[in-house]
Amino acid sequence: MNRWIVTVCLVCGWMMHSARAEEPVVTETEIGLAEVVEVGLLPEQVEQAAPAEQSPETIIDETPATDADPEAVEASKPPTFAVILPERIDHDWYWFLYTDTAQHIVQSAVEKALIRAGVEVIDLNTATLPSFGNNWERLVSNAFALEAGKQLKADYVVTGQATAVKASQGVAYGVTVYRSQAEITAKIVRVSDGKIIAIEDASIQEGGQSAQAAGQAALKKASGQIGGKIARAARGIVNDDAAPQ
Repeated sequence: MNRWIVTVCLVCGWMMHSARAEEPVVTETEIGLAEVVEVGLLPEQVEQAAPAEQSPETIIDETPATDADPEAVEASKPPTFAVILPERIDHDWYWFLYTDTAQHIVQSAVEKALIRAGVEVIDLNTATLPSFGNNWERLVSNAFALEAGKQLKADYVVTGQATAVKASQGVAYGVTVYRSQAEITAKIVRVSDGKIIAIEDASIQEGGQSAQAAGQAALKKASGQIGGKIARAARGIVNDDAAPQ
């Protein structure tokens, strides 16, 4: 009986061992293929589905910028203006550079108006001008303006003249009153070609207790008018020069 039991156990063990040996072995490759088929990819597409290599980093050009073109820098500078506006009261001429009496009512008014408008003005007190030989007609001429402008290296010159002439004389309440008529003509001349870019006028009458005082009062009031007109014209020129071509 015991021998029979041992025999049966041995046979059962052999059968179980044989069944275990016949089980198919699933390799990692087969598992991988199964996963590929499961997601709908063919085996030959596996390599294509692999992540692409990252592109190399963009190379930043660290080459230092070259210096700006000197001609371009020169062209970008705002234009400069010089003012040459002598004045006359009756028969006496005044200009602060060439006369003993330091009177420059109109000259100063126009320079101040230009500066307030943001225009670059050359200070004639620190400059050297061509000689005009006490010839006042030459001083107010375009030829002198161009010669002076080139010597000053200005782009534009405001030139012209201002006069104040006695218009009347009377007595009021025992006081002698003089009236003077002021006339100012000023123009902006481009130095490079001598072209007149703008021309403005002002006219006004004022009174005083002397011919000189009346003339000065008239010039002062008229200079405010001409200064504003010339400043607006100069501001337009500066804007036009700065506009892209």
